[in-house]
Amino acid sequence: MWFMITILLACSITSALAKCSNPGTHGDLPNPPSIMETLEVGDLVIPMDSKQDIDGIFNLHTYGFIVHLLWGDVNASWVIKACKIGVDANDIDGVQVHKILPEDSSSMVETLDFSNGAIVVPQESAAAAMEVYNAFIEKGADPPVVYSVQVQLAAPVEVEVRHKFVDKPKIGILGDSKIHATVFDDAGLVEGIHYHALGTDAELIIDPKNCFTLVSNSHDTLTIAPERASAVRTFTRDGGNFFAQDSAAVTYEANALNQGVRFLFSASECMSDKMCSPIKKGEKMSTGEISQPDLALAQFNQTIGFDYAQGGRWNSGDSSFAQGNYDPSKAYLELSDGTNFKAMAGTIIDYSPSRQTGGMVFYLAGRSYDQCGNSINGVRMLLNAVLIPSYKRDSSCYLPTDPNPTTRTLNIRSRKSGNIRKKADPPTETIHIRSRKSGKSGKKKSCLLNSRG
Repeated sequence: MWFMITILLACSITSALAKCSNPGTHGDLPNPPSIMETLEVGDLVIPMDSKQDIDGIFNLHTYGFIVHLLWGDVNASWVIKACKIGVDANDIDGVQVHKILPEDSSSMVETLDFSNGAIVVPQESAAAAMEVYNAFIEKGADPPVVYSVQVQLAAPVEVEVRHKFVDKPKIGILGDSKIHATVFDDAGLVEGIHYHALGTDAELIIDPKNCFTLVSNSHDTLTIAPERASAVRTFTRDGGNFFAQDSAAVTYEANALNQGVRFLFSASECMSDKMCSPIKKGEKMSTGEISQPDLALAQFNQTIGFDYAQGGRWNSGDSSFAQGNYDPSKAYLELSDGTNFKAMAGTIIDYSPSRQTGGMVFYLAGRSYDQCGNSINGVRMLLNAVLIPSYKRDSSCYLPTDPNPTTRTLNIRSRKSGNIRKKADPPTETIHIRSRKSGKSGKKKSCLLNSRG
C-alpha cells in the first residue's frame, strides 16, 4: 500500500551543543554532544519504546527496518536526549503525530512522548522510506509502528540528534556465529548482505573498502587463530566498532595484551597459566543499574531491568578489580551493582580524540539472551551496537546525501573463493524474513529467539 505524505509546514533547523553542562566530543561516551534540530511536519518518527511492543515484547523487526532503510539509502537520525536522568526519561516531548503504519490513522492526531532513542526520517526522505517499509513487510516482517509529525499548534518541538546516520550497518561475525547470527536473523537482517559469518578470517575486516562497521564475537576462547585479536584491534583503532560477549571479552583483552596491544585496559593480571586479563570474573548477578541512560548502547526499556538466559564462562566482571586499569574519561562500567558489572564500553586505547564516532569497544557478560522478560535488553544492546555509527575509512562506504540516489555497487569478498565479487546495492534477490508473531502455521511463536541449532 502506498501512503502520501502531505508537507504542510517547513520549520527552521538550528545547531547547538547538547544539554550536558560539559559536553565532550565523542557521541558514545559520557557527556555526549548533540545537534539541536526542529521537527518538521511530514517527518517520520520510528519509536523505539513500548509503542513497538507486540503482546508486551518489543518488535525486533524495528531494528531490521532501520537497517533496511539505511541500505536503501534513506537518510535518518537517532534522537537521544543527552544527559537525561532516569531510566524512563523522554527523548521527544509532546509532539503532535498521527500513526501512518502499519495502518493509517491520519484522522486521529495524538500528542505523544517518545523514549528509548527514537529514529527520525526527514520529510524529504519519507516517500523512499515508505518504499523500503512496504518491501520489508512483503518479505514477512512483523510491521513496525511509524508516526508522521503534524502541525504543531504550540511552540515548535526541538530534539537532540545524537547521530545522523552516514553509513550502512555491516557486521562481520568472528568465531562461532550461531548466537549473534540468531539475533540478527530474528531482527530481519540478511546474511551475506547486512552481516557476514567470517569464521577466523579477520583480515577481511581490515580492508576499508569492505565497509564493515561492526565486528562481533561471542563465547570464544581464541584457541584457534589468536592473532584475530590484533586484527580486530587494528579495525577498531581505524574507526570500526567491536562487540565481544561472554568469554570473548576476556580472551580478546588477554590475547591483545599478550601481543603487546590494548583494547580498554592498560594493565593485566594472570587469571590462569594460559590467560592474562584485567577482566576478573565476578559473582553471578541478574541485574544492575544503568549508569549511562543517555548513551545509545542503553536505549531499551530500562525500567524492566536486565537479565540473561545462560550464564556462560564470563557472567559478570569484578568492579573493584577493573578500577584503576582503565581510563574513566574514555570508558565506563555499565549495569553495575557496586560490586560486579554486566557490561563495559569505551573507545579503544590510543583512539584519535578528534573523532566523534567509532573506535568503540563493547563488552557484555553472559552467553546468550532471548526475548523473554528483561533478557530482551541484552538482545537490544547488541542491536543498538549495530546501529552505532563507525568512523568511516573509505568514502565509498558513506550514504549518499541525495534523497533520491542512484544504485551503487559494493565490493564484498567471498569467503569461499577469497575473491572480490560485485553485489548490487540494494540487493535484488528474494529475501524471506522470519516473523515472531506468526509462523507458517499461523500460530504465535514463543518469546524465545529462533535457534540455529
